Amino acid sequence: MTPVRSSVLGFLGGAAAVGAAIVVLGVVGGLGAIALVLVPAVLHGASRAEMDGGRLSPAVAGVLAAVIVAFGFRLLRVVESSIDAPPEWDFQAFRVFGAMAARHLDFYRPESAWAVAGAVEHSDEFKTAILDVGFWYPPPAMLLFWPLGWLGTGVGAALWYATLVAEIVVASWLLWGLFLSHAGRAGAAVVAALVLLLRATHATVLTAQTNFLVLALVLLFWRDRERMRAGVWLGLGTLVKPFVILLLLEPLLRGRWRTLAAAAATGASAVLVALAAFGSASMTTYLRGEVAGRMPGWIFTEVENQSLLAGVLRWTHAAPPVAGGTLPPSYLVLAALSFLATVAVVRRLPPSLHELGIGLVMVWALLVYPATLHHYAVLLLAPLLWLWSRRAELPGGTAAIAGLWTVVYVLVGASHASGVLPALALCFCVLVALGLRAAAPRGAVV
Repeated sequence: MTPVRSSVLGFLGGAAAVGAAIVVLGVVGGLGAIALVLVPAVLHGASRAEMDGGRLSPAVAGVLAAVIVAFGFRLLRVVESSIDAPPEWDFQAFRVFGAMAARHLDFYRPESAWAVAGAVEHSDEFKTAILDVGFWYPPPAMLLFWPLGWLGTGVGAALWYATLVAEIVVASWLLWGLFLSHAGRAGAAVVAALVLLLRATHATVLTAQTNFLVLALVLLFWRDRERMRAGVWLGLGTLVKPFVILLLLEPLLRGRWRTLAAAAATGASAVLVALAAFGSASMTTYLRGEVAGRMPGWIFTEVENQSLLAGVLRWTHAAPPVAGGTLPPSYLVLAALSFLATVAVVRRLPPSLHELGIGLVMVWALLVYPATLHHYAVLLLAPLLWLWSRRAELPGGTAAIAGLWTVVYVLVGASHASGVLPALALCFCVLVALGLRAAAPRGAVV
């Protein structure tokens, strides 16, 4: 058999095996079962490529190609159908937000939301969470949705989803550049496969969410962590998802005051731009705190909410704070303990492991932020890839880190949403344990 023929057969064999696994496992156990088999296969390919200087065997190349094509096609089908029929959650909410700003209405007033909703039929949940509440976020965040108010629904959806796909590409490129660039194009293929295999990626596209924009900004902060402009990335990230402000804990504990100053300057500039664009009325309404009081309690207990607070509320059957309840004592204890553990680890890490501190603060922020939804799990790609890049120095090596990846993907993929909080908690505990081990007197991770 000639080398060319052998390579072609190896490639086709790897691709065929993946295709068969996707069909059989998808029927038997869904995305969780697929992840259980394909995540170790992709990571095995990554390990082999790193050892072989970025070269892939034909069989491994077939595996990666099949994963990218199959799940990439699935993702693009979601994009296509969402452009044809923009989903209520969350694109239609974003359109309502933008339309209020475009018409110069106070976008924190329910009457403004109802005025722009028009004759479109909406679910009762949409009415109570969007139309009866108004804009959820601080005024500068409206700059992200404002353009949708000037466009028709079809054009706006096409532009929004094209931007979303671009965000996925940029975030994947940053993941590759930070953690797998030494594996060359093979590393890029591995990152693409891992991004596409994660159920939260598809959930992000299905809900038209901005998680990959946040991931890209956090990765820019990760890359530029020793530079002043790192604060700019965090400042911009906070405009997209408020939980990003919690990542300022890492430069605060490190004493990187220029980063904090840049973040503050970015936030202040965004506020001034928002004031110029939307006027002071919306800012005044927001500062009075009326929006929080109108939020329905179920947004803190629905299964899509995978924050620590939501988990405790579901377990204890306590009333959410916005529905007349108070923060459960068990949540306050867990939140305090997680904060103290995060601070203790980050402060004691040696300079060579500062990235572990960033990953830990990121996972901690996702846990304690009360509105962390299940698709936010795409943010876990950063700390997981950092662990993979340093696996030779970590207890258990390749097998242990590959096992962690697999468990996380199975938890995220095995159900609609309920496995994300356990995945976040697992990653948090692993990072804390590694951080405490690294900060031990002997001063080594191993």
